[in-house]
Amino acid sequence: MFAIIKNKLKQHSTAVRRFLTALIGTLCLCGVIFFTAMHGAAQLFNHAMAEQHMLRGTITVATLSADFTGQVEFTDLLWKDPDGHIILEVPSGSFTVRPWDVITKNITSTSLLNLTLNDATIAAYFDHNMRMDLVLQDPAERQQELEKARREGRSWRDRIRNFNWNGQKLHCSIDLNNCRFESFHKRRHYIMDSVNAHIGIFTGRRIDMKFSTGRFSGNAIGDGIAISGIIDLKPAMPVMDMKMDMVNIDPSSLGLGDDVHDQLTLSFHVQGPLDYPVADGHLKMAQLDLPALFFTDVKGNVHYENSLFTFTDVTASVYGGTLKAYGDYNLATRAYDIYGEGSDLESSIALQDMKFRTRVHLDMALRSNGQPHQVMAYGSFYSDKGYYFPIHFTRIAGRFNNQNRKLDFYDVVISTSLGDIRTDALHIVNGDVKLSTIRMVDPGNGDSLVLHDPARVQQQAETRKQFRENVKNLKKSMQAMRHSLGEIQDSLQSLQGK
Repeated sequence: MFAIIKNKLKQHSTAVRRFLTALIGTLCLCGVIFFTAMHGAAQLFNHAMAEQHMLRGTITVATLSADFTGQVEFTDLLWKDPDGHIILEVPSGSFTVRPWDVITKNITSTSLLNLTLNDATIAAYFDHNMRMDLVLQDPAERQQELEKARREGRSWRDRIRNFNWNGQKLHCSIDLNNCRFESFHKRRHYIMDSVNAHIGIFTGRRIDMKFSTGRFSGNAIGDGIAISGIIDLKPAMPVMDMKMDMVNIDPSSLGLGDDVHDQLTLSFHVQGPLDYPVADGHLKMAQLDLPALFFTDVKGNVHYENSLFTFTDVTASVYGGTLKAYGDYNLATRAYDIYGEGSDLESSIALQDMKFRTRVHLDMALRSNGQPHQVMAYGSFYSDKGYYFPIHFTRIAGRFNNQNRKLDFYDVVISTSLGDIRTDALHIVNGDVKLSTIRMVDPGNGDSLVLHDPARVQQQAETRKQFRENVKNLKKSMQAMRHSLGEIQDSLQSLQGK
């Protein structure tokens, strides 16, 4: 067998030598590519940092390693501005470059294929046209930068930028893993934790985005945000087409009441140019607890345009009845107007008192000028037939106003078979009930009988108080007289003894 192989090798010795030569050459070439790519990728990093065409300041890393595929891994990346302030901090990450660009030393912005940041802390500023820049992470340093810009007659929008495109093109993807993202846009400030994102950037064509967060805070507080879609970069002003979900928002963080913490979820389809997006979607809340009203299964439609949310076709269940509502909310000023119509509310459920049974219908409004402590609720109501044991009535009607924890009822009329019971006002302040004059009006001749007169009640109360004072003074006088009589008796006994 070996003899046969040996003879074959002798017969094809030239071909074998060529094959071995080619094999060795290929291995050498692979080795050259490996080491060139490894050192070239690191060279790309150092070269990009030294040139600083796009990034202002200095970037350093603790460790840097590369492989022959063009992937470079790093730890403890730190980007500082020329004054030494931190712009970006990344514990670990990686980037991938085109190996052929490294070999040929034709390194451009399009050489970057992927950038991955793990556990990074990012602070981003978006201008009016949604152009992004990275800003200083320390709040005190950001404030100093803003004050410096003001002294120099510049706005924050006009400050020196840390990140400049300079016409550079990108065809790469960016991955964020468990990052912390802080954003600033039009005086709005949001802080997002546990950010995970995949962003594909193709200059002049589009941006693909899939973005999700954990808890977020700032001008709004909630459990998470999810965004997915594309941005078309071909128009002069890029156009977005995205889906957005904001989960479990705290309404009080939006200024919707001083102590309203029931969770609100918004789902949108956002379209239009970046500087003027328009969104349509839905809202839902499992419950909404307001003073004197408790809603469940709240849902409706939402439209967003030019910082204004418009709510339509909002429905909810309330005390066995239903609510239909509409309104608007200004994101910039936090002012809102909400109008609702309630039907068939059960009084026994609302008051938790089976002795008071009727169905109530109401028209109501909630208004705020943007100050959470200055929310006003007002409207009117009327009821069907019912009874407040043992009194039966045919109708109850009136107006109400609720502001600063003070609930007022006006023009209240309780219609019964015996006549109408009327009062101009009934006030509930911190749980204390105060009644105005209550009259019984004869439906036949219009004569009225006063059932309750606050002035007379006050006068009676003062009379009772004066009577109690008089009795108290009389008791003191009687005690003094008994004491005096005792002294006289002791005196007489002393005289008799003598």
